[in-house]
Amino acid sequence: RQETPVATSSAPPDFKCQKLALSVLPSFIFLSTAAAKMEAFLGTWKVDSNEDFDKFLSYFGVSSTLAKLVARLGSKTKFSRKDDAYAIKISSVKGKTESIFRLGQEFEDNCSGGMPLKAIITIEDGVMKHVQTGANETITTTRRLEGNLMHVV
Repeated sequence: RQETPVATSSAPPDFKCQKLALSVLPSFIFLSTAAAKMEAFLGTWKVDSNEDFDKFLSYFGVSSTLAKLVARLGSKTKFSRKDDAYAIKISSVKGKTESIFRLGQEFEDNCSGGMPLKAIITIEDGVMKHVQTGANETITTTRRLEGNLMHVV
């Protein structure tokens, strides 16, 4: 499976994010409808390329030098099952974060900048929508799978 990354926000500059390579092991478990929607996203995704991601990070207060380094070195995103929920782990040169969530339910999201966020993750028509809301901003990231690539905007 492969896809191109997709992440969007109403305020920050436009950017096209990453191509991610997936490493996933097959699963032969009976899945609920919500779990079946999530199954395709499970695994580790690595940034292959991005456009203007450094500008996006700078908009949210990341120093220009660190933003360029993060954009150049990329990151890894891992989706996994965690008991009756899911985990999203993001690793980059800037640090590591992990959040536990259930599809369609609001949760406390962890971001590497330490800013407290409320978030909700849904999947509709094969597109994962991750809406993060802080004190002054709302960031909407979409992830869509296309073969072995994840498109993040």
